[in-house]
Amino acid sequence: MFTMRTPIEAALGMAFSFALLAGRAPPHSPWSSAPPAFVVVVNDHNPITSIDREKLSRIFFKRSAKWPNGTLAEPIDLDLKQPSRVAFSQMVHRKTVSAVRAFWQQQIFSGRDVPPAEKASEADVMAYVRDHAGAVGYVSFGVVLPEGVKALAVEGIGP
Repeated sequence: MFTMRTPIEAALGMAFSFALLAGRAPPHSPWSSAPPAFVVVVNDHNPITSIDREKLSRIFFKRSAKWPNGTLAEPIDLDLKQPSRVAFSQMVHRKTVSAVRAFWQQQIFSGRDVPPAEKASEADVMAYVRDHAGAVGYVSFGVVLPEGVKALAVEGIGP
């Protein structure tokens, strides 16, 4: 669904994205009093700095296999119990974790595809992203990103 944003909402969204890229805390969002629950991370050799929410969701559902530069996209999920996984599913896929799991069970059963690999911890996600040029994952907001990993601004997350 397409929603119109006021110029102030759009400016706050852009400020949030730039704050993430600069490694600073984002400004207060009009949509929530809490900081975001996750940050999308990619290998620092990936040339993109932002991605549309829908494109990111397509990568994680394996409906889009490559980055704009032709590199194979390698989505990495966190374990089902991680709060960041719940928030990512809700905000990026706009589905519950259960609905995403049901989608992948159907894909597996029909022999179409398998879900993204799952990592047990945020440190495991960041290590994988650091070591794989096309990898994309997510970690809790506020986690210190190691060298070789950068935050990716996600456009289109909001009400």
